[in-house]
Amino acid sequence: AGDALGDLLGGGDSLGTSGGGMVGVLGASSGSEAAVGTSGTGNLLDILDVPLTAAVPGDAQLALQPVPVLDAGTFQQRWGALPASPGCVAGPRTVSLGRHTAAQLHAPQPLMTHLAARGFATMASGGAPPAMKFYFYAQAADGGGLFLAEAVVNPAACSAAVTVKTDAAPDRAAVAEAMLVATLASFAA
Repeated sequence: AGDALGDLLGGGDSLGTSGGGMVGVLGASSGSEAAVGTSGTGNLLDILDVPLTAAVPGDAQLALQPVPVLDAGTFQQRWGALPASPGCVAGPRTVSLGRHTAAQLHAPQPLMTHLAARGFATMASGGAPPAMKFYFYAQAADGGGLFLAEAVVNPAACSAAVTVKTDAAPDRAAVAEAMLVATLASFAA
């Protein structure tokens, strides 16, 4: 994956940072269900078909930077050095995307925009259906974690093979992974 990242970042179809929009928040207490979205009033994620609950372990809570900042060299260096998150230790995790993914994902931009609105910026993207590759990143708002992800998306199958790597504690890594999975699942739902 490190060589593929180097190839993609060195001459990929789309490079850059994107971000902004609503910040994702996921939290739980003692193994209960957690809310996905922002807490308080004006939760725009409620109207964007993002699942409102996800099971997460422990007392973890995570808010993401609305516009994370990371350069390509640092991303590549960290990707090669960081361990996989708990759900990706055995290899990429298969994630289902919305049932209209094949109709809506002919170019990278729609998925990049969808993730950016939830705090996941795109470092690079490339390829074409049936194998579109994306590298995303997010940062904890409190500085408690950097989250890097590779997603190989097959629009026709409405699925993605996702690997998440992080320097965060395992409970926060699991929360970030759940946030990414929920965001991908809500694309083109």
